[in-house]
Amino acid sequence: MSTAPSETPRRELTPACTNPAPLHGTPSPQLGPRYIVLFRPGVEPTAEVARLARVHRFTPTHVYLATGGFAAELTPSAVAGLRCEGSVMLLEYDQVVTIAGAPW
Repeated sequence: MSTAPSETPRRELTPACTNPAPLHGTPSPQLGPRYIVLFRPGVEPTAEVARLARVHRFTPTHVYLATGGFAAELTPSAVAGLRCEGSVMLLEYDQVVTIAGAPW
């Protein structure tokens, strides 16, 4: 579920900082503007996700405690803002993953 305002989902905005976190991958047609965001080592994920959600106005769909990060549907302005946050190491478009030939 998204609280994102209606912005064009695939339009990228230029981050307003000199050294933005990288954005990897390409958008998935099945998932739309969903991203995985990973934090730098040492960042406490629960508190940081809550702070970033308030500042950049999104609702996380998952919080990754072991790896330190979250998944969320994000507007282009939220992506640009998150790329300038010091706690963010990288962003990646969420993807559909399948396993071919799995026995189950």
